[in-house]
Amino acid sequence: MAKNRFKPGKEVDETTFEDKEAYGVVKWWNIAVKDMTPQKAAEFSGVPADQIIRVAKGMAEAAPNVCVWMGSGCAMHVRGGYSAMAVHALAGLTGGTDNEGGTLQTAKIPVNKLKKDLLKTFQDDLAKKHSKMKKIDQRGYLNLPAISKGKSGGGVSTNNVPNGILNKDPYGVKMIVGYMNNFAYSCNGTDLWEKALASVPFTVHLTTNASEFSQFADIVLPCVVNMFEKYGFVKTKANRYATCTLLQPVIDPVWDVITDESEFPFLISEKLKERGFPNLYDALTTMYADPETGRKAKNAKEFTEYALKYYTAPLWDGKKDSHGDKINGWEEMKTRGMWNSDAYKYKKHWGGKYKTKTGKFEFYSETLKKALGGHAEKHGVDIDKVLEESNYTARGEMAFVPHYEPPYRSGDMKEYPFVFIDYKSRLNREGRSQNCPWYYEFKHVDPGDVSHQDSLKINPSDAKKLGVKDGDKVRISSTGGSGECVAHLWEGVRPGTVAKSYGQGHWAYGNTAAADYARAEPRGVNNNTIIPWDIDRLSGSNARNGGHGVVKIEKV
Repeated sequence: MAKNRFKPGKEVDETTFEDKEAYGVVKWWNIAVKDMTPQKAAEFSGVPADQIIRVAKGMAEAAPNVCVWMGSGCAMHVRGGYSAMAVHALAGLTGGTDNEGGTLQTAKIPVNKLKKDLLKTFQDDLAKKHSKMKKIDQRGYLNLPAISKGKSGGGVSTNNVPNGILNKDPYGVKMIVGYMNNFAYSCNGTDLWEKALASVPFTVHLTTNASEFSQFADIVLPCVVNMFEKYGFVKTKANRYATCTLLQPVIDPVWDVITDESEFPFLISEKLKERGFPNLYDALTTMYADPETGRKAKNAKEFTEYALKYYTAPLWDGKKDSHGDKINGWEEMKTRGMWNSDAYKYKKHWGGKYKTKTGKFEFYSETLKKALGGHAEKHGVDIDKVLEESNYTARGEMAFVPHYEPPYRSGDMKEYPFVFIDYKSRLNREGRSQNCPWYYEFKHVDPGDVSHQDSLKINPSDAKKLGVKDGDKVRISSTGGSGECVAHLWEGVRPGTVAKSYGQGHWAYGNTAAADYARAEPRGVNNNTIIPWDIDRLSGSNARNGGHGVVKIEKV
């Protein structure tokens, strides 16, 4: 008969419990969970203990058909790494990970990759040397492990790029080429980005729409629009299936535009070849020769299609089983427009096939332990020092298990008494809808929002203390920046917090998006100006969530 050995406040003898598909659940209990009661969790979270118990029992009864899904809100904050681990651990506890009714990993989309070994044959000595230099985002530095796939420095930390540029560490940057980005608006700490971009001597921006980033560019190159004019492919996954969808031109562009990822480098390679440097041209035409005919591209348009054919060839060339739709050749692939995988098999990673150090689902992460240990050794310190530099409170064994980390605040709560909540509008297209008049007309579809204004939602009880009425202009300020918007009293926002939709506050991006495009006057205030710059250092992610941006509200 089963016996419950897990009693609050008491350790469990590891020898009395056998891990099968998972690893370290008893270690996790002894290190962190045994002392985390529903009552203590209620103190931290503000969720009543009886509700925590009720939900936990409901999930246990439904197990293993329980879906525990993690969105970016949980992970992308200053101490988000362990929050993310906790979410996944809950999925593991219920048996819902990689299981029917739970969260699934994706079926594979077997597209080709860049031929790195072949690429090296075209690199000269300088290219080989410089390709091994440290990255400008400082990934792998002591205070930025940026762990990915169990490797220190294997991740990307885009929002740390301005620090690398401004501090000229690991080197100075003389030129930037940016495409499909608007970091001066879309990353928190916009002031830092503006200073960094202004310091770079020469910048090129490839874009479909002139944005804040474009204002710092010496050359702006108009690009094709994905939906109507571009060749490319998109990977998606849902309902146990993975899909590769082709982007294909359906209209001829009206303006003189290029495809950012293919035509731009090909055109550069042609000019370099004219000047006696054929390496890039030879590399592109050789690596991306037509996989059907072996023909090398003669111009940028041909190169674009050949590159697309190369990457998607495993889906349509019939050389290997793609474990999905059977497609006979490129012409059929273009006609169909997409490839669908076979259904993902439940429990595919069970039986020791997880991509972890133990091969199992890890509650005590030997994978993280190895990565942090290697990072610490590289810098001549211990793991506790790495965590200290990375702005985490965990020390010792706590570093290798999901656990509670106190929220990080950028500013004194006495001076900045409100937690700022950034949320995404139903109308946002990653911040790209704001030059459309209908965006403002239909803004009321977001709960508690008002059309044609940039609303800061305040609980009526807080507004009364501030002497603020509905419709008043207010200034919202943090340690990162400030701006003006309109107060909207709404009981749907929790007292002690204020909430505002991301999307307004453009000072460029068009005559509708900006209050005055010519004078660079913003329409409302950008949430990323209010949220101070920061990152989660374990992953390198932009810390856009988690309420580290505390603010004060003043009536204008």
